[in-house]
Amino acid sequence: MAGFTLEGQTLFRVHTSGGPDTGVFGTPVATDLDNDGKLEVIATTSENRVHAWRLDGSELPGFPVYVQDTIWSSPSVADIDGDGYREIVFGYDCDGAPGQACSPNYGGYLGVLRHDGAGSQVGPSSSRVR
Repeated sequence: MAGFTLEGQTLFRVHTSGGPDTGVFGTPVATDLDNDGKLEVIATTSENRVHAWRLDGSELPGFPVYVQDTIWSSPSVADIDGDGYREIVFGYDCDGAPGQACSPNYGGYLGVLRHDGAGSQVGPSSSRVR
């Protein structure tokens, strides 16, 4: 994944894990996630992870976050809890396989992560896509 200026200068370039089934389906978002005055790039991946990279390509502490199944949605950011930091909100799949947090319930889930990677899933009773 890469970001460029209008003049074609590379601002940002990273690789996800590099396996055959990896990639970024959704649109990444750039935001100041950790309130340091600099942009970070947030991306959800088919490798079941949410990434938060600095522009130098290093991950923020607490990232990537593994969610146990494919993330098909773009991330969105907002200060949901009013603490002055943005949270990351994203939708992801859960097939209900043994060992998954959603097992035996399957379907669509909503994930919310804090700026430090701590987070939760919402579902299945309140947010499962039916």
